[in-house]
Amino acid sequence: MRVHQTDVIQTGLAGTAAASEAKQTARTFGATLAEKAGKAEKAPKGEITQKVDGHDYVEVVSGPRNGMFINTSGNDRDGQAFVRKRGADFDLHIYGTGANREVVKVPHKGAVDKETTSPVDGRPYAEITSGPRNGMFINTTSNERSGEAFVLVTRDDRDLHIYGSGKDRRVIVSWHKDRDQDDKQSEAAKDTTTAPKLESGGVSGPTTA
Repeated sequence: MRVHQTDVIQTGLAGTAAASEAKQTARTFGATLAEKAGKAEKAPKGEITQKVDGHDYVEVVSGPRNGMFINTSGNDRDGQAFVRKRGADFDLHIYGTGANREVVKVPHKGAVDKETTSPVDGRPYAEITSGPRNGMFINTTSNERSGEAFVLVTRDDRDLHIYGSGKDRRVIVSWHKDRDQDDKQSEAAKDTTTAPKLESGGVSGPTTA
């Protein structure tokens, strides 16, 4: 999906000279975004913003970035400008351009409450089967990532659990050999409950180092 800053900046301008100037401004702004990826951009002179109720960003209502939004959340993207694309269940916040382009998917408030999940047999996570995060998974362990959603990527020898995006992106590697070993240990533990009793009255079971 391509987003052209000129679509935002040229709105409301009239005349060939004005349009040409707007295009040049767009190119300059796009280059600035690329050069300062990950940093807050300095607001252009004369820019005016207004609060967007219920959201941690403001809307630019005048100036060369008119129609864009500014992140005010306090996270790593705080102060950065983005284009907002609205959807039925979630919005897309599009930062930067070209190789520095980053798209953040933001579910609407209340949309997550409507999603349904299904346990994944033998795994410490559940699959999201409906809602704006459909196809992702929820960590159901008791570790520091409990309750967080992630994208599951399966490889021949390992699985990748991908949390977040951009600078907040974190990849957890789950090696199949480690997972299979855990499964074997779990099965071995179950076997001890059904093993035959010895004449001494004890219970036979696997030896451990």
